[in-house]
Amino acid sequence: MPSAFRSELEGGCVVTKGPEGQLLVFPSEEFRRFAAELRSKATGRKQAKMSRLIFSGADQQNLDRQGRALLKQEHRDYAGLTGVSEVAVIGNMERAEVWNLEQWHQERQALDRAYQDEEEEVVGM
Repeated sequence: MPSAFRSELEGGCVVTKGPEGQLLVFPSEEFRRFAAELRSKATGRKQAKMSRLIFSGADQQNLDRQGRALLKQEHRDYAGLTGVSEVAVIGNMERAEVWNLEQWHQERQALDRAYQDEEEEVVGM
């Protein structure tokens, strides 16, 4: 994990699958809050499926002295991290996300285009 995230993860972290092929890394306490919020909203089939994805793959981890966490093979396969030498670790509010670097570049380009399109609509260009 990048040094900017390590202090937040000193008390342990939870790694789980994200809905877009990425891994989500929560500080342990934040994962408990996230889980409670998700449980309170889990009323429909879509929410139940999302809960199933997130909770069935959740793995409690502690960073080693170099700030590394051991990712389960299931997680590496899910996020397309097997056999790659570089990954993208990004911050997203209360969590970090781990992406296959190529997939992140594609996602980032799509986000940039969507943001630019939205801004053009807002300012009337």
